[in-house]
Amino acid sequence: MSQSKKYKPLSTSHEVDNVCPHCGAKTDQTSGVDSEHGPEPGSPSICLYCAGICIFTDELKLRVPLEHELFEIYMLKGWPEYEAVINFIKSQCVK
Repeated sequence: MSQSKKYKPLSTSHEVDNVCPHCGAKTDQTSGVDSEHGPEPGSPSICLYCAGICIFTDELKLRVPLEHELFEIYMLKGWPEYEAVINFIKSQCVK
C-alpha cells in the first residue's frame, strides 16, 4: 500500500508593495513555500511575471542579486524547487 505524499501549502500572503527590478512589474503581496513569516532582508524572491530572481533589501524592496548571491542561491538545497518555479513561469509567459 503506497502512502500519499503530503504537500506543504503555501504560507499566507503578506502585503509588500514592490517593483520587479527586471521587468518593472508592480506587486503588492508575497507568499512563500517554506515560511509563515513573510520576506526577510536578504531572502531571494522570484517574479511571477518574468521569472527574474530578486533579493529583498533591508527595506524589503526588491533588487537584482549580485553575482555571488546568485551563486549562493544556485547552491541552496532547495534550488531544484526554485528552478522548477522559474521554468513554469517562463513556460506560461506570452512571447
